[in-house]
Amino acid sequence: MQVLMCGDAWDDSADSRGQVAAICAKAARRAGLRPTDLEWVRLGERAVLRVDAGRVIARVERPGVDVADAAAEIGVARWLSTAGIPVTHPLPVDQPVVVDGAVVTFWYGVFGHQGSVEQLADLLLQVHALTPPPELARPARPFLRLRRRIARAPGLIEDERRRLAAVLDATAGEFRALQPELTPGYVHGDAACHNVLATPGGPVLFDFEYAGWGYREWDLAQTAAYHDIGWISEPGYRAFAGAYGRDVRAVPGYPVLRRARLLRELTGLAQRPGTAGDPTVRAEIQRRVTDLELGRPPSAWRRIAPVHPTHPTGGQP
Repeated sequence: MQVLMCGDAWDDSADSRGQVAAICAKAARRAGLRPTDLEWVRLGERAVLRVDAGRVIARVERPGVDVADAAAEIGVARWLSTAGIPVTHPLPVDQPVVVDGAVVTFWYGVFGHQGSVEQLADLLLQVHALTPPPELARPARPFLRLRRRIARAPGLIEDERRRLAAVLDATAGEFRALQPELTPGYVHGDAACHNVLATPGGPVLFDFEYAGWGYREWDLAQTAAYHDIGWISEPGYRAFAGAYGRDVRAVPGYPVLRRARLLRELTGLAQRPGTAGDPTVRAEIQRRVTDLELGRPPSAWRRIAPVHPTHPTGGQP
């Protein structure tokens, strides 16, 4: 099967959507599941679909993602659950499943709405206090796949790739030289409210792709960076810092942490399907590249909604 990609992500063509749905359905059958009622959640670096009326969530990684990384994420979720952290649970099936080079994992569906900054802070305090088992004690990877994103993202032009590669080199070097003020601990790695679901039974944490041992400041910097670009209000940020008990903006290395966070945010936008042909998105990317290159405090960044494709075809039993 020819794999249809857009840079380093699935593209948004009808053929790609059909391909993803077929991969999801085939993986579900291999895992002993019935791939009924497929419904899109989002399409981008990975495709996320609801299966069986939302009772199951399928994550279809783009071809090239290491199956060991997907297996490690499942292991992290299971370990956190046994440690008492409320997390999304992988299904007890033989997974990850690999279909046509794409890694697929299956998770129990959870229903709710985006969690609050206070809930995020409380969950981070719990996670940061844990010591992982040896098999999960890998270092956190703040720059995971960023170089590949810069090289392949369809929303970037060649001059921007060159400029962002220089920003990445400088930021990674400065990051390695940081001296943390907080005791290192186990970090989530993508610690934002969009990875917390508020449910009737309490908040649930999910998405552990970047989890590992590292600077706790790295988890705190994401909410602070979102505040600095206008995505979280001043009262909202104060509530987060108060609930955790630390304002990471006071850390001398915070500008480096923020730049690393915003570099990931920018490249995530640039790799989305359809960005190259959207003048509004292109203008936003140009402004963000300039902010990061000049190292200036970022101006307000415009939120760009992720791709939500139409109902997939195929995948029915």
